[in-house]
Amino acid sequence: RLLDYTDARYIVIPRDSINHQQTKLSEPIRFALGAFRHYYEDDKYVVLDAPSLTSPSPSSKPSADVAFVYKGKDTSLSESPYVRKTLLKYNNETFDSEIKQVQKENNLQHAKTNQTQNVILCNQESNQGISVWSKGLNEIAGTGINYAEVGFRITDVYDSSAWSDAGLRWKQGDKEYYASLSKNGLELYQITTGNDDVNGKYDKKLLYQNTEVQKKEGIWYKLKLESLQNSINVYVDDLLKIKIPGVLSGNNNNSSPAMTSVGISCFNNAADFTPIKVGTVSESIQGSPADGIKNDHNYKYRQYYYPLSIFALSQSKYDTYIDTDLSALSKKLIVLSFDPVNWANDRFNKYLEYVNEGGTLVVINSDGNLKGRFSELLSLKSNENASKIKFTNIMGTKNEGIVLNISGMVKSLQIDPSSNTSTIASYVDNANKNANNTVAPFALEKLYPNRGKIIVVNAGGYFDAISKSPTQYFMSLSNVSNILGLQIPKSPTSQLTTLPTEQFVGSMDVSGNTTLKSTSLLLANNTDENNEYGNGNSSNYNINAQGISIYDNRKLDSTFNNVSISDLKLIGDYKVIINSKDQLRLPSMTSQHDYIGVSIPPKFNMTIQLSKEPPSSAEIVIQNHKNQTSVDTINVNNGSVIQFYNVQTKFLSQDPSSVSRSTFTPILLNSPEIKVDGKAKFSTLRFLWHFLESIKFDLQGLNTRLNFVDD
Repeated sequence: RLLDYTDARYIVIPRDSINHQQTKLSEPIRFALGAFRHYYEDDKYVVLDAPSLTSPSPSSKPSADVAFVYKGKDTSLSESPYVRKTLLKYNNETFDSEIKQVQKENNLQHAKTNQTQNVILCNQESNQGISVWSKGLNEIAGTGINYAEVGFRITDVYDSSAWSDAGLRWKQGDKEYYASLSKNGLELYQITTGNDDVNGKYDKKLLYQNTEVQKKEGIWYKLKLESLQNSINVYVDDLLKIKIPGVLSGNNNNSSPAMTSVGISCFNNAADFTPIKVGTVSESIQGSPADGIKNDHNYKYRQYYYPLSIFALSQSKYDTYIDTDLSALSKKLIVLSFDPVNWANDRFNKYLEYVNEGGTLVVINSDGNLKGRFSELLSLKSNENASKIKFTNIMGTKNEGIVLNISGMVKSLQIDPSSNTSTIASYVDNANKNANNTVAPFALEKLYPNRGKIIVVNAGGYFDAISKSPTQYFMSLSNVSNILGLQIPKSPTSQLTTLPTEQFVGSMDVSGNTTLKSTSLLLANNTDENNEYGNGNSSNYNINAQGISIYDNRKLDSTFNNVSISDLKLIGDYKVIINSKDQLRLPSMTSQHDYIGVSIPPKFNMTIQLSKEPPSSAEIVIQNHKNQTSVDTINVNNGSVIQFYNVQTKFLSQDPSSVSRSTFTPILLNSPEIKVDGKAKFSTLRFLWHFLESIKFDLQGLNTRLNFVDD
């Protein structure tokens, strides 16, 4: 976005940052460092030649007809092929006797998933706290465990004046580690037990503290850790927040003992914990020692940066969406940057309906394994045991004059006969003297009634060739849309400016009457139906509305009073308006790219205006407060207006005699417009050429748009 906005042509990177790029360079800069041509370099600097790139269409301008859909950060790493995982359910087979000290309960998912999930309620008021440890990981999960993750939320603090925390523990060699969230932020401790441990003596050392991570009641956090050969990495909501070199954590550069046990812990809190996942993160790329996260970067390049560059380099006009946002279905052309494996049938069928109604869907299979749902739909299979075949070009049948001059290796495919399906582009070997020099299909197209179509791109071999020689082949991505025969309008030329973008660092606090407007709304705890981290479906967690009114052609059609909202699915083109009268702090840690996370205080009002153009619609699953067993699904058609009154999220106490408590409702809004009739406060604000840092900067009234969050 910044390159497009400023028309920057060069990026200057200090050598010192490159030598410590895991901690000093953002992921986009690391990508550019490998993909962009090195214009100049010396002992102090590297200068990159930045190509002309277009960013997604600004929300303030007419939207594009193309939707680029990418994986949300909740699912990207969990589906990475570089992480082998084992789920540790809370039972006597995987945990020690301490399991009896906490309450075990079944957390029912939506009825449509027909699944159950174990959740531990850590409910500890004593000043000793409580920890629950797994049995030996070698026996229950295998050897070489160096990765663990858990989801948790703090539901209550018993004494707000006293210390409280919650987090994940693990044992490794003769040391114990604790990654915890408290009022001090995210902290990593190392505990060394000595010979006098029977008397309770041990050495506890704070290794690192990140005060930017804020502890909030009712918000789900996803905590991940990697204990690798050269470092310990701690992530919160998929963002790297702590990185400790191995020498500081007690690990030398030659070896790092595997984790032997993991556990959850809470002190002066009531907290919910999802099952712990443990596994092994690969520490090598093509045999070279490296941080395991680099493997995941390569994975993200294939499933995000390379597909996105197809449109950015070709100057196309496009909008971006995370995969759980069904407002993407309002576009004429949808490009999925990945072939989903674990999508629920409901979402998969929505995309099939889109194609049957005349839409064009392009699915980019980036790894060549062809195990995704759309590859299976077109009856594509990779020959796992066959050796790879050399190719020298990629040629299409739609535009025969356009050729991708790139060489590499690709897997051969098995294609079962399928009606209305044809190959529209192929990997070819021009060195082959035979008449048929086709090596493997690059893209297949399946036609549907009403001129709809699905194009599956077998991009594994192509992306692999780019990753091995990025500076040589990266620019070839600009011709992929032409090879596929896609007619995509060009983005209008940006108005050049030398002024930096207006931005703030940290949080923005607002008070007074606040109005948020957006074209996309997601409940942040329900962004992935297959994600166990806070689906919002826990039996002690409800989003309640005092009333819901539905208007059709400006006439009141139906009303629902005192209901719990189990699910809210918004499809196609719509507008959402949220009104709150309490204090807000944003963005929250659930933010990603142009989706801004906001925790809305209790008792807010919300209006959803569905477009008159299909497939705009809404599905609301509700329960009556008095009869929780009665579940109704409200289907709302295009052109309608839905009004929600007095909305709030409540925790239902485990004690029937206790009163439920209201808390914040976490949501995601795509590039929201925010209007404040009150005050807005920033800790660090950049306006024009000036940084205003560590200054209490108040604005009386505010009307702006939040376009992007830079992680």
